[in-house]
Amino acid sequence: MNAKAALRREVRTRLVGLSGDDLQRMGEQAAARVWRLPEMESARVVLIYASSPGEVPTDGIAEEARERGMVLVYPRCIVE
Repeated sequence: MNAKAALRREVRTRLVGLSGDDLQRMGEQAAARVWRLPEMESARVVLIYASSPGEVPTDGIAEEARERGMVLVYPRCIVE
């Protein structure tokens, strides 16, 4: 297993052990950090992922970006 795969596995294992409240708090902390970045003052487009259940939520960042008139861009995953 390569280092990237091992890190992903470790993160998934840690996330499973978190409560919904923990994840929500982490999402709020992440959003606060994002909005403190100097680059966000002039940003017009934000690339973001749509969080799945069990992941740190990104909806707070998305909501704030929309309120600021920013364009949100989500990656598209194609399963073959």
